[in-house]
Amino acid sequence: MPGGRGLQDPLQILHQGVIGQTGRILEHCLKEHRRALVSGDVNLSAVAQHAVDEGHAIDCTSATVIDGHPNCHQRCALKAWHIRSQDSLMNRDSGPLPLVYNPLIRHQNHTK
Repeated sequence: MPGGRGLQDPLQILHQGVIGQTGRILEHCLKEHRRALVSGDVNLSAVAQHAVDEGHAIDCTSATVIDGHPNCHQRCALKAWHIRSQDSLMNRDSGPLPLVYNPLIRHQNHTK
């Protein structure tokens, strides 16, 4: 599944920093992040915002699909789970998963 081809509605992680939820091919999302970075319109992309704020170069070649589900609601819950299970991300929100799940996420992280 290079680049997310063949995976319906993937969750993506961009250079170990942002988890995004989309039904589009990964390359299309990366193009949007690059466009926001080049145009300087960082409101369109948390990745571009991070690159500008921190002076980091963005390596889009390391972006990967980490999970996926065809149902939008389940995909949103997966996105929230993955965001909350990471220590350091650039996501602007933590997703729609109710806070009651946080102890389960922390427990999963401690058993890895």
